[in-house]
Amino acid sequence: MRKTIICVFFTVLLILPFPVFAQLDLQMDNYWENPYYITPASMNVQYQAVFSMAARKQWFNVPGSPTTYYGSATMYSQKYKTQEGIRIIRDEVGFTQATTLSLSYSYHLRMNDTWFLNMGIAGSYQHLGYDLSKINLEETDDPSLYESLVSRENLNADLGFEFYNADFKMGFAGRNLLSLFLTSGYKPINANYLYAIYRFRSASQIDLGTGACLTNYDKRFQGEANVTAYFKNAKDQDLFSLGAFYRSQKDVGLIFGLNLGRNLYVSYSYDYIFGKVLNNMTSSHELMLIWKLKEKDCKCNDY
Repeated sequence: MRKTIICVFFTVLLILPFPVFAQLDLQMDNYWENPYYITPASMNVQYQAVFSMAARKQWFNVPGSPTTYYGSATMYSQKYKTQEGIRIIRDEVGFTQATTLSLSYSYHLRMNDTWFLNMGIAGSYQHLGYDLSKINLEETDDPSLYESLVSRENLNADLGFEFYNADFKMGFAGRNLLSLFLTSGYKPINANYLYAIYRFRSASQIDLGTGACLTNYDKRFQGEANVTAYFKNAKDQDLFSLGAFYRSQKDVGLIFGLNLGRNLYVSYSYDYIFGKVLNNMTSSHELMLIWKLKEKDCKCNDY
Protein backbone atom coordinates (compact mmCIF):
# COMPACT_ATOMS: atom_id res chain seq x y z
CA MET A 1 0.00 0.00 0.00
CA ARG A 2 2.87 2.36 0.81
CA LYS A 3 4.40 1.91 -2.65
CA THR A 4 1.03 2.57 -4.27
CA ILE A 5 0.63 5.83 -2.38
CA ILE A 6 4.12 6.93 -3.44
CA CYS A 7 3.37 6.06 -7.08
CA VAL A 8 0.15 8.06 -6.96
CA PHE A 9 2.06 10.97 -5.42
CA PHE A 10 4.61 11.02 -8.26
CA THR A 11 1.89 10.63 -10.87
CA VAL A 12 0.14 13.75 -9.62
CA LEU A 13 3.46 15.61 -9.78
CA LEU A 14 3.86 14.69 -13.45
CA ILE A 15 0.34 15.70 -14.46
CA LEU A 16 0.17 18.97 -12.51
CA PRO A 17 2.80 21.75 -12.41
CA PHE A 18 4.14 21.48 -8.87
CA PRO A 19 7.27 23.20 -7.51
CA VAL A 20 8.33 20.30 -5.29
CA PHE A 21 10.66 18.90 -7.98
CA ALA A 22 14.37 19.45 -7.40
CA GLN A 23 14.53 19.64 -11.17
CA LEU A 24 11.63 21.54 -12.67
CA ASP A 25 11.66 19.17 -15.64
CA LEU A 26 12.61 15.50 -15.86
CA GLN A 27 15.76 16.69 -17.56
CA MET A 28 18.99 14.93 -18.44
CA ASP A 29 22.22 16.18 -16.86
CA ASN A 30 24.23 15.43 -19.99
CA TYR A 31 22.50 17.90 -22.27
CA TRP A 32 25.75 19.91 -22.05
CA GLU A 33 27.42 17.24 -24.20
CA ASN A 34 24.31 16.55 -26.27
CA PRO A 35 22.22 19.76 -26.57
CA TYR A 36 19.95 18.06 -29.12
CA TYR A 37 18.07 16.82 -26.06
CA ILE A 38 16.74 20.35 -25.46
CA THR A 39 16.99 22.02 -28.89
CA PRO A 40 16.52 20.99 -32.53
CA ALA A 41 19.16 23.61 -33.42
CA SER A 42 22.00 21.44 -32.09
CA MET A 43 23.81 20.16 -35.18
CA ASN A 44 26.70 17.70 -35.59
CA VAL A 45 28.14 19.15 -38.79
CA GLN A 46 31.41 17.21 -38.57
CA TYR A 47 29.72 13.81 -38.79
CA GLN A 48 27.47 12.10 -41.29
CA ALA A 49 25.29 10.67 -38.54
CA VAL A 50 25.14 10.70 -34.74
CA PHE A 51 23.24 8.24 -32.55
CA SER A 52 22.74 8.64 -28.81
CA MET A 53 20.87 6.97 -25.99
CA ALA A 54 20.59 7.64 -22.29
CA ALA A 55 18.83 6.53 -19.13
CA ARG A 56 18.30 8.47 -15.92
CA LYS A 57 16.96 7.36 -12.53
CA GLN A 58 16.00 10.24 -10.26
CA TRP A 59 15.73 9.87 -6.46
CA PHE A 60 17.21 6.39 -6.69
CA ASN A 61 15.87 4.88 -3.44
CA VAL A 62 12.25 6.04 -3.80
CA PRO A 63 9.70 3.59 -5.31
CA GLY A 64 7.92 5.10 -8.29
CA SER A 65 10.40 7.95 -8.64
CA PRO A 66 11.04 9.41 -12.13
CA THR A 67 12.88 7.34 -14.72
CA THR A 68 13.75 8.83 -18.11
CA TYR A 69 14.82 7.05 -21.30
CA TYR A 70 16.18 8.96 -24.28
CA GLY A 71 17.20 8.05 -27.81
CA SER A 72 18.03 10.11 -30.88
CA ALA A 73 19.52 9.90 -34.36
CA THR A 74 20.60 12.76 -36.65
CA MET A 75 21.96 12.89 -40.18
CA TYR A 76 23.77 15.89 -41.66
CA SER A 77 24.04 16.80 -45.34
CA GLN A 78 27.18 18.81 -46.04
CA LYS A 79 25.89 19.63 -49.52
CA TYR A 80 22.64 21.24 -48.34
CA LYS A 81 23.85 22.31 -44.86
CA THR A 82 20.82 20.66 -43.29
CA GLN A 83 20.25 18.09 -40.58
CA GLU A 84 17.27 15.79 -40.10
CA GLY A 85 16.73 14.08 -36.79
CA ILE A 86 14.44 11.89 -34.73
CA ARG A 87 14.19 11.93 -30.95
CA ILE A 88 12.19 9.91 -28.45
CA ILE A 89 11.87 10.67 -24.75
CA ARG A 90 9.97 8.47 -22.32
CA ASP A 91 9.32 9.50 -18.72
CA GLU A 92 7.99 6.96 -16.24
CA VAL A 93 6.72 8.37 -12.94
CA GLY A 94 4.77 6.03 -10.70
CA PHE A 95 2.28 4.29 -12.97
CA THR A 96 2.30 7.19 -15.44
CA GLN A 97 4.14 7.01 -18.78
CA ALA A 98 4.73 10.10 -20.90
CA THR A 99 6.25 9.61 -24.36
CA THR A 100 7.37 12.25 -26.87
CA LEU A 101 8.40 11.37 -30.44
CA SER A 102 9.90 14.28 -32.40
CA LEU A 103 11.09 14.86 -35.96
CA SER A 104 13.41 17.82 -36.51
CA TYR A 105 14.87 19.87 -39.34
CA SER A 106 17.76 22.31 -38.92
CA TYR A 107 19.91 24.51 -41.13
CA HIS A 108 23.59 25.48 -40.74
CA LEU A 109 24.50 29.00 -41.83
CA ARG A 110 28.01 30.47 -42.09
CA MET A 111 27.95 34.08 -40.90
CA ASN A 112 31.64 34.80 -41.65
CA ASP A 113 34.98 32.99 -41.38
CA THR A 114 34.59 32.26 -37.66
CA TRP A 115 30.91 32.57 -36.67
CA PHE A 116 28.02 30.23 -37.50
CA LEU A 117 24.28 30.09 -36.90
CA ASN A 118 22.15 26.96 -36.49
CA MET A 119 18.36 27.16 -36.73
CA GLY A 120 16.07 24.24 -35.99
CA ILE A 121 12.41 23.31 -35.68
CA ALA A 122 10.74 20.11 -34.53
CA GLY A 123 7.25 18.65 -34.53
CA SER A 124 6.25 16.23 -31.77
CA TYR A 125 3.65 13.58 -31.06
CA GLN A 126 3.04 13.23 -27.32
CA HIS A 127 1.23 10.48 -25.45
CA LEU A 128 0.28 10.24 -21.78
CA GLY A 129 -0.68 6.77 -20.58
CA TYR A 130 -1.02 4.68 -17.44
CA ASP A 131 0.19 1.23 -16.49
CA LEU A 132 -2.82 -0.02 -14.56
CA SER A 133 -1.02 -3.23 -13.64
CA LYS A 134 1.06 -1.18 -11.20
CA ILE A 135 -2.04 0.04 -9.34
CA ASN A 136 -3.12 -2.19 -6.48
CA LEU A 137 -5.33 -0.34 -4.01
CA GLU A 138 -5.85 -3.16 -1.54
CA GLU A 139 -8.31 -1.32 0.68
CA THR A 140 -10.87 -0.37 -1.97
CA ASP A 141 -12.38 -1.68 -5.20
CA ASP A 142 -14.06 1.59 -6.21
CA PRO A 143 -13.96 1.64 -10.06
CA SER A 144 -14.22 5.45 -10.09
CA LEU A 145 -10.56 5.57 -9.10
CA TYR A 146 -9.67 4.29 -12.58
CA GLU A 147 -12.12 6.32 -14.64
CA SER A 148 -9.86 9.38 -14.87
CA LEU A 149 -6.86 7.31 -15.96
CA VAL A 150 -7.57 7.62 -19.67
CA SER A 151 -4.72 7.90 -22.17
CA ARG A 152 -4.35 11.29 -23.82
CA GLU A 153 -2.49 12.52 -26.91
CA ASN A 154 -1.22 15.84 -28.22
CA LEU A 155 0.82 17.48 -30.98
CA ASN A 156 3.50 20.01 -30.12
CA ALA A 157 6.45 21.94 -31.54
CA ASP A 158 9.99 23.02 -30.57
CA LEU A 159 12.18 25.81 -31.89
CA GLY A 160 15.87 26.64 -31.39
CA PHE A 161 18.78 28.85 -32.41
CA GLU A 162 22.52 28.50 -31.78
CA PHE A 163 25.17 31.12 -32.48
CA TYR A 164 28.75 29.89 -32.09
CA ASN A 165 32.39 29.80 -33.07
CA ALA A 166 35.20 27.37 -32.24
CA ASP A 167 35.26 28.29 -28.53
CA PHE A 168 31.91 29.85 -27.63
CA LYS A 169 28.30 28.84 -28.08
CA MET A 170 25.11 30.69 -27.13
CA GLY A 171 21.63 29.38 -27.76
CA PHE A 172 17.92 29.71 -27.12
CA ALA A 173 15.37 26.91 -27.25
CA GLY A 174 11.64 26.69 -26.72
CA ARG A 175 9.97 23.33 -26.10
CA ASN A 176 6.26 22.48 -26.22
CA LEU A 177 5.45 25.84 -27.79
CA LEU A 178 1.93 24.83 -28.82
CA SER A 179 1.11 24.27 -25.14
CA LEU A 180 1.02 28.06 -24.82
CA PHE A 181 -2.16 28.07 -26.91
CA LEU A 182 -3.90 24.97 -25.52
CA THR A 183 -6.72 25.56 -23.07
CA SER A 184 -7.69 22.00 -22.22
CA GLY A 185 -6.61 18.38 -22.53
CA TYR A 186 -3.08 17.05 -22.20
CA LYS A 187 -0.82 20.09 -22.10
CA PRO A 188 2.88 19.44 -21.33
CA ILE A 189 4.52 22.46 -19.76
CA ASN A 190 6.25 24.89 -22.10
CA ALA A 191 9.98 25.11 -21.31
CA ASN A 192 12.42 27.78 -22.50
CA TYR A 193 16.21 27.63 -22.31
CA LEU A 194 18.83 30.36 -22.61
CA TYR A 195 22.35 28.94 -22.41
CA ALA A 196 26.00 29.76 -23.07
CA ILE A 197 29.10 27.55 -23.17
CA TYR A 198 32.74 28.58 -23.40
CA ARG A 199 35.89 26.43 -23.68
CA PHE A 200 39.28 27.88 -22.79
CA ARG A 201 41.60 26.13 -25.22
CA SER A 202 45.30 25.94 -24.37
CA ALA A 203 48.51 24.36 -25.57
CA SER A 204 48.64 22.19 -22.45
CA GLN A 205 46.95 18.82 -22.10
CA ILE A 206 44.05 20.24 -20.07
CA ASP A 207 41.35 22.62 -21.32
CA LEU A 208 38.77 24.24 -19.07
CA GLY A 209 35.16 24.83 -20.00
CA THR A 210 32.28 26.59 -18.32
CA GLY A 211 28.60 27.05 -19.01
CA ALA A 212 25.41 28.57 -17.69
CA CYS A 213 21.75 27.91 -18.41
CA LEU A 214 18.57 29.71 -17.36
CA THR A 215 15.42 27.63 -17.69
CA ASN A 216 11.86 28.92 -17.53
CA TYR A 217 8.87 26.65 -16.84
CA ASP A 218 5.58 28.47 -16.79
CA LYS A 219 6.21 31.15 -14.12
CA ARG A 220 9.17 29.39 -12.51
CA PHE A 221 12.88 29.75 -13.20
CA GLN A 222 15.91 27.57 -12.60
CA GLY A 223 19.56 28.54 -12.98
CA GLU A 224 22.43 26.16 -13.62
CA ALA A 225 26.19 26.64 -13.87
CA ASN A 226 28.96 24.15 -14.58
CA VAL A 227 32.69 23.85 -15.01
CA THR A 228 34.50 21.06 -16.88
CA ALA A 229 38.12 19.97 -17.28
CA TYR A 230 38.99 18.29 -20.61
CA PHE A 231 42.06 16.04 -20.59
CA LYS A 232 43.78 15.65 -23.98
CA ASN A 233 46.49 13.49 -25.52
CA ALA A 234 49.60 14.69 -27.39
CA LYS A 235 47.54 15.04 -30.60
CA ASP A 236 45.20 17.53 -28.90
CA GLN A 237 42.35 15.01 -28.90
CA ASP A 238 40.02 14.73 -25.91
CA LEU A 239 40.55 11.61 -23.80
CA PHE A 240 38.15 12.18 -20.92
CA SER A 241 36.45 14.98 -19.03
CA LEU A 242 35.39 15.67 -15.47
CA GLY A 243 32.82 18.32 -14.63
CA ALA A 244 30.68 19.65 -11.81
CA PHE A 245 27.42 21.60 -11.85
CA TYR A 246 25.09 23.42 -9.48
CA ARG A 247 21.37 24.10 -9.88
CA SER A 248 19.48 26.78 -8.03
CA GLN A 249 17.25 24.13 -6.45
CA LYS A 250 20.18 23.10 -4.17
CA ASP A 251 21.19 20.34 -6.56
CA VAL A 252 24.89 19.60 -7.16
CA GLY A 253 26.42 16.95 -9.36
CA LEU A 254 29.42 15.46 -11.12
CA ILE A 255 29.74 14.36 -14.75
CA PHE A 256 32.46 12.03 -16.05
CA GLY A 257 32.91 11.58 -19.80
CA LEU A 258 35.18 9.13 -21.61
CA ASN A 259 36.05 8.94 -25.32
CA LEU A 260 36.32 5.30 -26.40
CA GLY A 261 38.16 6.06 -29.61
CA ARG A 262 37.31 8.91 -32.01
CA ASN A 263 33.67 8.00 -32.55
CA LEU A 264 32.30 6.58 -29.31
CA TYR A 265 31.64 8.62 -26.16
CA VAL A 266 30.16 7.51 -22.83
CA SER A 267 29.31 9.63 -19.81
CA TYR A 268 28.01 9.09 -16.30
CA SER A 269 26.52 11.69 -13.98
CA TYR A 270 25.57 11.73 -10.33
CA ASP A 271 23.70 14.52 -8.63
CA TYR A 272 22.74 15.07 -5.01
CA ILE A 273 19.94 17.23 -3.63
CA PHE A 274 20.66 19.17 -0.46
CA GLY A 275 17.19 20.70 -0.36
CA LYS A 276 15.37 17.37 -0.33
CA VAL A 277 11.59 17.54 0.00
CA LEU A 278 11.05 13.99 1.24
CA ASN A 279 13.30 11.45 2.94
CA ASN A 280 15.64 9.67 0.51
CA MET A 281 14.91 12.17 -2.31
CA THR A 282 18.60 12.86 -2.69
CA SER A 283 20.63 11.06 -5.34
CA SER A 284 20.13 10.53 -9.08
CA HIS A 285 22.15 8.56 -11.63
CA GLU A 286 22.42 8.92 -15.39
CA LEU A 287 24.26 7.11 -18.19
CA MET A 288 24.62 8.34 -21.79
CA LEU A 289 26.22 6.81 -24.91
CA ILE A 290 26.96 8.74 -28.13
CA TRP A 291 28.15 7.15 -31.38
CA LYS A 292 29.41 9.46 -34.15
CA LEU A 293 29.54 7.93 -37.61
CA LYS A 294 31.94 8.89 -40.43
CA GLU A 295 33.74 12.07 -39.49
CA LYS A 296 33.80 14.61 -42.32
CA ASP A 297 36.74 16.64 -43.55
CA CYS A 298 35.00 19.99 -43.60
CA LYS A 299 35.86 23.58 -42.80
CA CYS A 300 32.87 23.95 -40.53
CA ASN A 301 34.71 24.95 -37.34
CA ASP A 302 32.30 22.93 -35.24
CA TYR A 303 32.12 23.78 -31.56
